[in-house]
Amino acid sequence: MSLESSYTLLTQEFVDRVRSANDGSDISIILIGSVARSTQTSQSDLDLLVIGKELPIVKRQPDRLHVQAVTTEQLKERLRAGDDFAAWCVRYGIPLVTSDSWLEIVKSPEANTWPDWRKKVRHAARRLALTSTLIETGDFAAAAEEMLYASSHTARGVLLKAGIFPLSRPEIIVQLGDLGQHGLAKLLQQLSYEEPTPRSLKRSVLYIKRLLIHLDKALYREWKTGRRQQVLAKRRRHGANRTARRSSPAPR
Repeated sequence: MSLESSYTLLTQEFVDRVRSANDGSDISIILIGSVARSTQTSQSDLDLLVIGKELPIVKRQPDRLHVQAVTTEQLKERLRAGDDFAAWCVRYGIPLVTSDSWLEIVKSPEANTWPDWRKKVRHAARRLALTSTLIETGDFAAAAEEMLYASSHTARGVLLKAGIFPLSRPEIIVQLGDLGQHGLAKLLQQLSYEEPTPRSLKRSVLYIKRLLIHLDKALYREWKTGRRQQVLAKRRRHGANRTARRSSPAPR
């Protein structure tokens, strides 16, 4: 079975199951991700968004399916907040099942909100910190996955700040090259399709950190300060708990 036929079968089976589980409900099912842009590879998953006035019922799906279920108001709120995923769904998603819920969102003022690139700096910084922790523990497979997320968030931030809407991941690599961000494009290409070495992962962490500081130095420092305070507060709580346990009387 070809890749296209496999996607078609998965999609139809999913649509039938969701319609059955939400019989009588006003729902929309939107095809998103690289398949919606016809840029998928053999490694691509099938990404779908299910929307309803009430939260749609979505049962467990096969591994190749990534599904998000939201209410109309939840998606509008994400659009208002400058969420780039929500904006991508509205701009490039392909409706497989259309209802009033979807039409309401597409015609809403929120649909025209430009995503906030500063959010990508925070998301990337969080993923980058986790990457560093995983490298220190020697879990390089998990570190590589987190590094891909950190690089992807950084790439989207770079493009959004330049007034370019990020497309699917394969297209983002091309968009970065067109923008002159050849180093980031190469890194994203390598992380997407090759297995990085521990040494290359460590270099990637430093490279993405420099890019985030270049994007917004004050915002990156603010995030670092906030994270440091959270770590210190957590240590203080743990210290207080240990002291309390030691001072409590032993059971008789």
